[in-house]
Amino acid sequence: MRHERAILLVLAYVIGFTTSFIAFGVAEDSLTDELSYVSSQNMAAVMTAVPDPIITTDDVWLDSRGLYVVRDGEEYFVSGRLPAGAEPGPGYHVSIDRLSLSNDGRLLYYCAQEVFDQDPCTEYVYDVLDHSVRTY
Repeated sequence: MRHERAILLVLAYVIGFTTSFIAFGVAEDSLTDELSYVSSQNMAAVMTAVPDPIITTDDVWLDSRGLYVVRDGEEYFVSGRLPAGAEPGPGYHVSIDRLSLSNDGRLLYYCAQEVFDQDPCTEYVYDVLDHSVRTY
């Protein structure tokens, strides 16, 4: 009877310690410290490798007229907002669902809904240097 109580007591301690390690994340802390270390030399090399962007998000805007890009002081029309009652056509949109700029500022990705009842939008990429639009 004594041995059974001793075994149950030891088992209770083992279960308690295991539960506390899981609950308080003691095992996870030691792993995340090892994985999150980054050398400062590596960060400096990465930061200097990225060139200055050609345009920034301040140079791209979407208003009631459409989507525009400003580069070297010049305003470039990318896609116009479709006026009410007008026929849809290339270069015009009803709405822009997604809009993002590449890290180097050269490519502008946008997803345009060209007609009112179009479910998936049409994906376009505008090249700032060539002033050309490609569809995907």
